[in-house]
Amino acid sequence: MSVCSTADATISMPEEADMYRQFALMLVTALTLTLSSGAMGQDGPPDHAASKGKERAGKARERAEEQREGAQERAGEKREQAQEQEENAREDAEEKREEAQERAEEKRAQAKEREREARDRDDRGKDRETEKKGKQSKRQGDDMPAGLAKKDGAPQAGKGSEKGQQKRQENSQGWWKFWD
Repeated sequence: MSVCSTADATISMPEEADMYRQFALMLVTALTLTLSSGAMGQDGPPDHAASKGKERAGKARERAEEQREGAQERAGEKREQAQEQEENAREDAEEKREEAQERAEEKRAQAKEREREARDRDDRGKDRETEKKGKQSKRQGDDMPAGLAKKDGAPQAGKGSEKGQQKRQENSQGWWKFWD
């Protein structure tokens, strides 16, 4: 939208088109009055001069209308260009935002991958240490499992051993024998 600045006010395109139309109408009116006064002083039929004046006034109106329409078309084109530029700017901003999100996701994925690799390395290191300890314990007691090598070599009496079963039976009384 073009804007004309004067000392008093700012005029936009539609107002400018109306101003041109009013100017054209004033011009046509002045021309008509001039022609009609000139036709009155001429010898000949006044209708001929009046019809010429009306014809010229009609042409002037048409030109003024064309100018107004042209101004409206230009204003519409400028409005469309502004909307198109705004839309392009929005699309560019959206694309940049999406690209930034994709880069951030890629960085997160890379960080997770590095973290996973570090855990795998730590696990492999622990596995190697466990293997070394297992090999050392086997060396200490070749026929003993790795967990028993630290103990005295004899398994303790647990729930499954015969001695442990006998010991529990001695200390416990059945609930059905409450009268004993």
